[in-house]
Amino acid sequence: MQHFVCYCRKLYSNSIAIASSLKCNYFNEREEFISEGWNMDASIYCAVISGMYVILRKYQKKKNRLWVRPIYLRRPLFGDFQHLFQELKEDAIMFFKYTRMNLTIFNKLLNLLQVHLEKRHWRALSAEQRLIITLRFIATGDQASSIAFAYRIGESTVYKIIKETCSVIIKVLSPLYLQPPKEEDWKIIAVQFWERWNFPNCIGAIDGKHFHIKCPPNSGSLYFNYKKSFSIVLLAACDHEYKFTIVDCGSYGSASDGGIFAQSEFGKCLNNNKLNVPMQNCYLPQSNIEMPYYFVADEAFPISKRIMRPYPGYF
Repeated sequence: MQHFVCYCRKLYSNSIAIASSLKCNYFNEREEFISEGWNMDASIYCAVISGMYVILRKYQKKKNRLWVRPIYLRRPLFGDFQHLFQELKEDAIMFFKYTRMNLTIFNKLLNLLQVHLEKRHWRALSAEQRLIITLRFIATGDQASSIAFAYRIGESTVYKIIKETCSVIIKVLSPLYLQPPKEEDWKIIAVQFWERWNFPNCIGAIDGKHFHIKCPPNSGSLYFNYKKSFSIVLLAACDHEYKFTIVDCGSYGSASDGGIFAQSEFGKCLNNNKLNVPMQNCYLPQSNIEMPYYFVADEAFPISKRIMRPYPGYF
C-alpha cells in the first residue's frame, strides 16, 4: 500500500507540472495535498489513475491481438499458393505428384466444395487455397509445420483448415460416391471380376488397413495394435478396379479385422441381407452349378455364405 501511495504521489506531482504548463489552476490550488496527506481529492485522483490504467491495458491487449508476424504479411509475395502452385498448373506431371490428382479432377472437386469452403471474412483464405493445403497434407503426410511455413500461415490455422475441409469432403462426397451399390451394380461387378480376375460370382474384396496415430490421452491400450504402434482401422471393400464400394473407419487398432467386421454396420447389413446383394444364386461359368454372390477375404474373417476365405493352416 505504501508503494502505491508513493506511486500516486509521484504521478500527482507530474500532473501538477503538466497542469501548470497548460495553465490549469485545478491542481495548483491543491498543492498542499502532498504535505498534508490524503483527502477527498486524492481518492478522486486515484480513481482517475485506475481508470486510465484499465483503458491502457485494454488498448495494449487489443494492439497485441492484431499483431501479425512479418512473414505472414508477405504471403502474397512469397507464399507457395501464389507462386509454386500456380506454376504447377502448367505441368501435368508435377501437378499430379504434388496433389495426387490431375488438374481436371482438382477443378471438379473444387467446384463441389467451394460453396462450403468459402469464408466471408476479408482476411480468410480462399476455397482453392484451403483445399490445396488439405490435399497436400493428405497426399504426402507432411508435418503441419512444414506446410505452414511453405504457405506462410500459422500452424494452428493449418490444423483448423485440414479438419474443416475433411469434414466438408465427407459431407459432400459421401452421398455421391459412397452409397452402397444397387443390385444391378453388384451383378456388373461380379461379371467384371470374372472377366478380369477369373473369379466367378465375386462382388468385392474385404480387408482392413491400420493408420498410425498419436495415442489419444487416457485411452490405455485401445489403439495399440499387434504391430506395436497406435492406430485406427479402415475396413473396406473394393471392386475389380480397386475402387472402394463400402468403407467403415475409426475402429480401435487393438481389435481384429474379424471383430471389427462383426461390429460394423457393413458386417451387420451383409449378414442381414440389407446391402442389396442379389439373393438368388447364379450359375458358375460354363457349368450347371449354382453359387451365391460373395466377397473374398483373408484368414482374419469368418467363412459364411457371403464371405469366402482361404482354408486355415498350411499344406
